[in-house]
Amino acid sequence: MRASVLVVFILILIGWDDKTTTAFLVGKNQLLSNSANRAGFLQRSWTCSLGDALQRQKLYVDKKLKHERAKMEKPGAPSVIRTSLIDLGYQDRKVRDRDASSRTAGGSNEEWREEMQEVRSKLEAFKTACLSSSTSQQDLFSLFRSFLKACSEMSKRDCDESWRLALKALNLFKESQRSDVVSHNMMLHFAAQTAANGCRSAFEHAINLMTGMVEENIEPDLVSFNSMMNVCAKSASMLSEEEAFANAFSVLDMMRDARVAADTITFTSMMELCARSTGARGGRGGSSRGWQKGMEIHAMMREQGLQPSIMTYIQMVKICLFSAKLKRAGKWTEEAVRNGCRVLELVREDGLVLTEDFYNHFFSLCAKAAEAGYEAAVTVAEGLYGERNATLPWSTTTWNSLLNVYAKSGKLAAALSLMRGDMKRQGVSPDLVTWNTLMSAMAKEALAGKSSGMQGGLEILEDMRRAGVKPDVVTYNALMRACTAPVLSRSSDSVFDQGSIVLDMMRADGLVPDVVTYTTILNACIKSWSSEEEDALSKALHVVESMQAVGLTPNLVTCNCLLTACSKAAQLRGLAVVDMGIELIEAMERRGVTPNTMSFNALIAACSKAVASPVAGERPTDCIAKGLQLIQTMRRKGLKPNVISYTSLVAAGANSVKVGDLSLLKHGSVILELMEKDGIQADAVTFNSILDMYSMAAAAGLDGDWVRLSWRVLELMRRSNVEPDGVSCAIFIDVIFKSLTSMQGDGRGRRLRRKMQSIFRSLDEDGDGEITVNELKSALLSRSPARHTRPSRGSPSPRSSWQSSSPSEISEKDLVRFFRWADTDANGRLDYEEFEQMLVGSANPRNFGILPQSGTPEALKEARHFVSTGIRVLEDMLTSRVPLNVVTCNALLDSIALAAELGPAQDGGAFRLCWQDAHRVLELMRGHGIVPNSRSFSALLKICVTAAGSADGEEALRRIGGVMEEMRRGGVEPDTVAYNILLDGVARAPAAAGGGMVEAIEILNKMIATNVRPDGVTFLAVIKAARQEGTSEAVALASSLFAKIPADCCSIKTYSVMMKAMLQVGRREEVLDLLEQAATSGMRPDKYMMAIATQAASSSSRLKARLRAFRTWLRKERKGEIRI
Repeated sequence: MRASVLVVFILILIGWDDKTTTAFLVGKNQLLSNSANRAGFLQRSWTCSLGDALQRQKLYVDKKLKHERAKMEKPGAPSVIRTSLIDLGYQDRKVRDRDASSRTAGGSNEEWREEMQEVRSKLEAFKTACLSSSTSQQDLFSLFRSFLKACSEMSKRDCDESWRLALKALNLFKESQRSDVVSHNMMLHFAAQTAANGCRSAFEHAINLMTGMVEENIEPDLVSFNSMMNVCAKSASMLSEEEAFANAFSVLDMMRDARVAADTITFTSMMELCARSTGARGGRGGSSRGWQKGMEIHAMMREQGLQPSIMTYIQMVKICLFSAKLKRAGKWTEEAVRNGCRVLELVREDGLVLTEDFYNHFFSLCAKAAEAGYEAAVTVAEGLYGERNATLPWSTTTWNSLLNVYAKSGKLAAALSLMRGDMKRQGVSPDLVTWNTLMSAMAKEALAGKSSGMQGGLEILEDMRRAGVKPDVVTYNALMRACTAPVLSRSSDSVFDQGSIVLDMMRADGLVPDVVTYTTILNACIKSWSSEEEDALSKALHVVESMQAVGLTPNLVTCNCLLTACSKAAQLRGLAVVDMGIELIEAMERRGVTPNTMSFNALIAACSKAVASPVAGERPTDCIAKGLQLIQTMRRKGLKPNVISYTSLVAAGANSVKVGDLSLLKHGSVILELMEKDGIQADAVTFNSILDMYSMAAAAGLDGDWVRLSWRVLELMRRSNVEPDGVSCAIFIDVIFKSLTSMQGDGRGRRLRRKMQSIFRSLDEDGDGEITVNELKSALLSRSPARHTRPSRGSPSPRSSWQSSSPSEISEKDLVRFFRWADTDANGRLDYEEFEQMLVGSANPRNFGILPQSGTPEALKEARHFVSTGIRVLEDMLTSRVPLNVVTCNALLDSIALAAELGPAQDGGAFRLCWQDAHRVLELMRGHGIVPNSRSFSALLKICVTAAGSADGEEALRRIGGVMEEMRRGGVEPDTVAYNILLDGVARAPAAAGGGMVEAIEILNKMIATNVRPDGVTFLAVIKAARQEGTSEAVALASSLFAKIPADCCSIKTYSVMMKAMLQVGRREEVLDLLEQAATSGMRPDKYMMAIATQAASSSSRLKARLRAFRTWLRKERKGEIRI
């Protein structure tokens, strides 16, 4: 492109004569050699805006190449940097391959020759017309327009050839001296059409056309510039967002300098550019920027006094539509629908009439959002439909768009009602697309388990035939999805059988199943694959073999389904299935099917699942190494790993903890470092996988301060600009709950003492029961990191956090000082008592793998520290408007109830402090619109129950009554669980505080009166109240109640507590009666029952003989010699 010639046009516009123009051309070399003058002149010249677009493209590529080369030259740069240039070359090769193969795309060689012959014949006709002086200008334009239309169709196969012929025709126009602005505008329109067909050079050709207009002294008009803007819009999907908008604003600058005012069509094309750019880029940031750019363009129109047309707003709806197309987009999908509603408000403010095209795009937006899981999208579509203009008749296409909203949300009944109601009353007959949409709705319902796919699908198929519409392959593919919808009770065998029935029906209708048909069966088999089906992978391969037997070649989706099957099988078969998947990828490439990132991600997920496989000889570290090798293979093939690739490796840590292997507990941070070096931003799912790993470790009771580590993960998320989501909060609170459960599980300190005794014995080398300074130093040296061996699979790591310091970090002086501090009797030796006191009384006993003992102030202090951290996280999430549900809040309330149980039993301080914490959580819930349910109030009741047996028992019972009243005021009726907790509190409380058998019976009667069914826990709590009271009257009431308890509510524990209550009041004979009654009822007495019976019979020889007889009978019954 000759930049000097481009400047001529501005000279003509401002009125320079030919002499001045010639003088400028003579002195162009001196002007361009002066860079400062050239820069100043270019800023004032609109014509240089044309050249800027091309130069910007070249500078962009050169800048990227220079940046990547700088990375390559950086010493110690990882190999992934070198693949960036390969990625660029790979994209260029894809474009060249597409252009090279475009001649034969979409048709045979014979069709291509016929099309070429038609274009050449039209060119010859146009050439003849140009040479004939009798041809009118109007006829010449008509022939030129027809020829360009044929070239536009040709550009779908060969862009370069179509442009060569079009430019040849334009030259014929010029040679005939009839070329004007109209002919050039036709060429610019042709450039826009080729850009829409995927021609990357369309924008460059358009700039050259504008240059030619300058050379011929043809002044561009508004149509010319609008056509240029249309080329920018159509090319947006092939350029970066920055390039696309830079080109568009360059055109605006050209129009301003040429004194041509932009109109509504100009900005509508810019809005289309914004929509196409959003759809091409995708991603969360892309969708957000697209809407922001669209609103900026709308504001520019308002500033220039232009009224947006309905087409402008349709393009804005398209921006929202492309944003909603992102599957699993969460809040971004919801935001897309909200933005669409904002467009609808703008249309109404401008008083514009909605067209069918607007309705179609808006319904498509709602359908995409409904498909992504946004349920409110259906309500939005119904609202627009209810406000429609009844005088505007809708075509079948618009009705189908609305039906598609119901189909994507799985609301078949609403779709059928619309078709049989309003659509029929409007006189619109359903077509093939309508019935296919209904069949898709049926498939959606079947996938959700709401209805029978086979029965409902066959009914729709029968209605379709009665309406005179013949089903096609798309219909049967939707029916296949409905019939093969995997449910919990269905195996891969039944799915395959259902698919075979649909295949037979297709063949009976004269239809040939396609690749999508078999891929649907394959995908359904994989989804219905249960862990017990070890041969499911072979069945999946059988589906592919059946597909190949009928001459169909598996496509990329089919192969990815097979790789997903390998991923599922890895949990049973280990890394052998991963090797099988690698062989499958190699076979794909030999058949011309290029694997994508999803293909390799399936195999990386298989490596993660293989961590938990029972295959002998495979270690978790081997699985991680295999996954990293796959990532390297991706790079060699020109594929860039994404966040899913690395997140699968992070999830391997949680899988290893499930099987008791701790070797991958620290590998999450390593994977994050690799992601950072690879330029990949970890997302919330990545960090949630690390949190899940810590949750698994806490649930397994492994040593470690998992709450503190999880808190660090949340801090790391915020530093990485990744906002924690609702899942992050739920997992963090789950870590708290499981850590507190681990502390509660060691209520009597037995596990703690066993751990400390084990540590003491390992340090006592001579076995004399005491530790010296030399033994402590020797043990520290022997446990240095350099001496550690790799732990075996399935066994806990021998290295504890208390051994984490290296010997070089601890001097002998420090060791002696530490020893003297622990040696309380100053005898130069540490016995076990001193050693235990040293560990428990240390600043951070968790560093030694020791949990505070339940029922101590230390346990309460640590538990409340965990709880306060959870409340802080919950408050931060709610303040940041992270969507949380009541389940997450209830988990925190349950954690507070656990903390109350961990405090001292006779001290009411735990009850009061935890009560304050719980009410703080309730305030946060209500302040952010989360309504407490029965589970929430049950946690409050549990907190009160912990203090029922203490000095604050009366206050605890009073607050229990207050909670029950608060439940009713909140519209939550107390259920069985709430009454059981209330009875448990009454059972624990002394009679002076409001406990006792009479109160328990009153609560039971009230429970029955409110139609709340008692269960086994209910009756057990009432009997416990009698045992706690310990009077003959209370036991007598319990005995009469026990005789009326339903059989399904009686358990071994119920009999044991009743026997213990009988023994307390001296009713020893009845104790043995209950023992015999339990045995004859089919229950097997446990050791605790037998101990109570032995105690009851100890004071009477007759009872002893009766008990011996019962033992003899019990032994024979267990041997099968007698039957009950």
